[in-house]
Amino acid sequence: MESFGIDLKFLLAQILNFGILVFVLNKLLYKPLLKMLEDRRKKIAEGLSDADKVKAALANIEKEREDLLKSTRREGFKILEDSRTMAEKEREQILSQAQDEARVALERTRKKLAEEENQVVEKAKERIAQLAVAMTEKLLKDTADQTAQHNLIAKDIERLEKYEQQK
Repeated sequence: MESFGIDLKFLLAQILNFGILVFVLNKLLYKPLLKMLEDRRKKIAEGLSDADKVKAALANIEKEREDLLKSTRREGFKILEDSRTMAEKEREQILSQAQDEARVALERTRKKLAEEENQVVEKAKERIAQLAVAMTEKLLKDTADQTAQHNLIAKDIERLEKYEQQK
């Protein structure tokens, strides 16, 4: 190979140096660089995976929040409706109680008025009887004797008693 201007010893030394250089670069630079790139790729993949998990968890939390809000709204409306129903029942109960009390008071007043009316009628009957007796006595003093007076008074009293019994 000397005819081509190549020194075989120098070529072998160059090949040996290149092999050593490739071996050293492979051990010291290429493999650590590949390992570092692989670690970085794994971290990026983990980061993306974690981001997807966080995104899914966030969507799940958002769905739970919406469900909780809907449930809370439903419960609020139910409580409101129950309160309205209870208020209506209480209003009806109070109204019924007031009507009962008014009915009792009206009945009491009617009884009292009836009693007062009866008292007035009784007083009027007594007064009429007294006036009738007085008029009869006056008429009889002038015209009849004592026995006739008693007979007339007795008849008037009987008539008044019959009149009272008819009422």
